[in-house]
Amino acid sequence: MFQAKAMEISLSEPQAFNLGDFQGKKSINEIEFVLSKKIKNKFEIVILVLPFQIKSAYKKIKQLCYLELGILSQIVLTSTLEKKGYKSICSKLVQQIIVKVGSKLWVPELSKKLPQNLMLVGADICYDRINKSRSVVAFCASLDSTFTKYYNRVVFQKRGKDIIENVRVLFKDSITEYFKENKKVPECIVYFRDGVTDLQEHALRTLEIDEVLLSFQDFALEYKPKLSVIRVEKRIAQKFFHVDEEGYKNPPSGTLIDTTIVSRDYDFYLIAQNVQRGTATPTHYKVVYDTTGISSGMLQELVYVLCFSYMNWSGAIRVPAPCQYAHKLSVFISQHLNEDPKEILRNSLYYL
Repeated sequence: MFQAKAMEISLSEPQAFNLGDFQGKKSINEIEFVLSKKIKNKFEIVILVLPFQIKSAYKKIKQLCYLELGILSQIVLTSTLEKKGYKSICSKLVQQIIVKVGSKLWVPELSKKLPQNLMLVGADICYDRINKSRSVVAFCASLDSTFTKYYNRVVFQKRGKDIIENVRVLFKDSITEYFKENKKVPECIVYFRDGVTDLQEHALRTLEIDEVLLSFQDFALEYKPKLSVIRVEKRIAQKFFHVDEEGYKNPPSGTLIDTTIVSRDYDFYLIAQNVQRGTATPTHYKVVYDTTGISSGMLQELVYVLCFSYMNWSGAIRVPAPCQYAHKLSVFISQHLNEDPKEILRNSLYYL
């Protein structure tokens, strides 16, 4: 609470439950009892401070909170709180709590020339670590004009599929949720599609985009928003360097390459973050479908600004926030839940 006040963040007085000394499985059972009987439907979020000995209980607790109870949770180990830099750790903890309950830590400065009622979508796929025969599809769609609130969905499909099979349903549901939130529909949608290889691009251009277009008709027969589909590629071999009298250096944040080595299609390379160690790896963006009319310069600026908009990091990251949310969500589900969480959690960043 002290750290929250220092950050000028108002938090209600918490209710504490002390479990006493760690007693193995008995303590875990007591945690489950408190969550199920004393916490449910009473608080926005539960904070669990666990001894290192039951670090393995993380998955079980998350499954209880997200699959059964539908309550937000934040878990921290006592060993983490005992490290040097206690204030910094508490500050980060408070920030994660704030983000999970739906508040904003910062807002990106966006161009006023961007289309009105713009919705951003990020999608990514990863393999399910428990069920090796299937993949986890994560889908995150923005619900507000500052791109800080997201509708988050996961679906499962057979491993090895080139396209997102349920993308039609996911887009329709996202547009419906956007309408509930804003009392109007998105007029323009920018879809950042991660996890697509060169061999899968044809399927994206044809099958998946066709399904996205059909989702608009599913929402309303006359509904035809403008759409841009951008393939996001992180695993690339290209490297770029800044050369001066001192030799070769990593390029500074905001370095853009959109001539000479790019293809005939609309694509560009961007280095958004400042890399102090190792060699900076750019991210490749390729526009595979576009009816928005957004200029190349404005789109590149939007992508760059969105790299600063991720709520779990105070600086720039490699990809736009919608992509990073989708990546985090897919990995979280794959590693810890392995099922679709309670519907009540879909409008929160519970997975951060």
